[in-house]
Amino acid sequence: GRQEGRQEATLKIAHALLNSGIDRETVMKTTGLSQNELEQIDNDASSNFLG
Repeated sequence: GRQEGRQEATLKIAHALLNSGIDRETVMKTTGLSQNELEQIDNDASSNFLG
């Protein structure tokens, strides 16, 4: 539902920030994501999960 949509949006934002050269610490503080979630973004991006 809505929570899943918000989580997906947050992951896409974090992915964009990381691609823009923002450091992981800042991305974690800004998005509220954990280190593990950022690692998941890296893994998912490799498989083109985020489009």
